[in-house]
Amino acid sequence: MQVRAACKTSPGLIRTSNEDNVYLDGAWIEDGKQAGKPFEEGGRSCHVYAVCDGMGGESYGEVASLIAVKELASFDGPDLPDRFCDYIRSANRMICEEASRRLVSRMGAAIALLVITGDTASVCNLGDCRIYQYDERGLRQLSLDHRTDMPGLGKGMLSQHLGIPEEEFLLEPAVSRIPLSGRTMFLLCSDGLTDMVPDQPLQELLAENIQETPAVIAGKLLAAAADRGGRDNITALVVSVSD
Repeated sequence: MQVRAACKTSPGLIRTSNEDNVYLDGAWIEDGKQAGKPFEEGGRSCHVYAVCDGMGGESYGEVASLIAVKELASFDGPDLPDRFCDYIRSANRMICEEASRRLVSRMGAAIALLVITGDTASVCNLGDCRIYQYDERGLRQLSLDHRTDMPGLGKGMLSQHLGIPEEEFLLEPAVSRIPLSGRTMFLLCSDGLTDMVPDQPLQELLAENIQETPAVIAGKLLAAAADRGGRDNITALVVSVSD
């Protein structure tokens, strides 16, 4: 399988800071710059991608999402799909410990995680960061929204996210595996994109730009969210897979 990926992220039009972070085959964002050890194109037998949406106000959401992606580097490898729950527990514990050290009561992150190994894609998520697959059959959401939405009442609270003490609540990430064949595209994103761009226009945008590079598509997704208000941090990580 040939795998290409690119990510674009923005504070949006309202927020002054960006609490989102990403994991792109070994790289993440730290102090506004790329950190970690990104792998060269074609240099991996397994590919690991994630989008984290931090929460907690001030700088705490940014700290939580950074902890999550840095800890992911410790689990990066072909056995990660079998260790999703181990990773979630480890990242959760580290975020809780940091919140305790900073004497803050609310500090956490939603996460969407994709691993491509051979002809299989494995996905895992907590919270409302989403993972979509797009191919000739259309757009499908692979992740599960862990949110207590009520019809007519708008967005609810997150029912699952990193940053919940183990003694208070059991974290149960949504996990699944998808066989790969032919050409397909994956989109990992924060709710700053999906709250602005619903599934139908999202599918239309992907269909219109299917021949473009992942970087171009990610840029157009951010532009679409900004055109519709850009009320939150916006992150789009696009992964193109072909035989």
